[in-house]
Amino acid sequence: MNIVIYIFTILILTLIAMRLKSDLVSIKPHKNIPNFSVFLSQILLKSTFVSPGEKIPFYPFFSDLVQLVLKASRRSGFPPKACLREIKKAFVDEQKFKQNLRALNRESYLQFALLIMLTWVMILFTEYMELAKVGIFFKGIIFFLQLICLILYRSLFPVIERRKLEFTQVFIKKIMTFQIAIQTHTPLQQALEQANFKSLFDKSGSNYTVVLEKLSAILSLFQQRGGNLLEELALIQEELWDIYSLNLVELEKACKILRFFLIFCFLIPGYFCYLFALIFSLIHVV
Repeated sequence: MNIVIYIFTILILTLIAMRLKSDLVSIKPHKNIPNFSVFLSQILLKSTFVSPGEKIPFYPFFSDLVQLVLKASRRSGFPPKACLREIKKAFVDEQKFKQNLRALNRESYLQFALLIMLTWVMILFTEYMELAKVGIFFKGIIFFLQLICLILYRSLFPVIERRKLEFTQVFIKKIMTFQIAIQTHTPLQQALEQANFKSLFDKSGSNYTVVLEKLSAILSLFQQRGGNLLEELALIQEELWDIYSLNLVELEKACKILRFFLIFCFLIPGYFCYLFALIFSLIHVV
């Protein structure tokens, strides 16, 4: 009977892990990756760009940027190819990092599953060999710790991803909006209102202070003396894409730290809880 209970427990935890793994939508291969990639390639090859009725395949963040560029191109006739090339390059780079994250995710759940199985197999072996009996209280604690580990990994990953990437995505979109507005000869004040850079200064972290100060200095200098604003904005946009790539690398490192933290704080204590229960049982037998 005990064997059936342990196998059932391991199966439940494994199914929960598989379900939580499948729910990590942010790093699953998006169903529109092929469509969006082909779409970008096609519009870069076209001499005339997307008609108003043609639908842009959805892909988080990047489809918004493409729509922004193409909408401005239809409205004012500015050449969008340079912006679209930047978007495509960043999209390809992100796919490479997402592949790494998917591999890391599979590796994490495999490690969780092995540690969970090891603990329950040891409990089963101990009771089967009649060395000692692990009480229901300790089993409940072990099960609870293992379950919390799986749920926390599923819950914290999207939070970390949002903290690492969201601000940069907003910044890039605003810079591109402003860049397009200037390219289409929109008055400076109106272009600044469209981009709404003020919200960036209110929410920025230390990582973006230098870029924001540089942007502020460029705008002040342009208002005083004029100059080639588009060239300076292109450099800032390039710098932001570099920061975005670095943030993806940091996201991967943060996930490894999260995995280590959860194993150290929940799965290993679960195993030690088994050892403590074993020693406690042996002392009482003696």
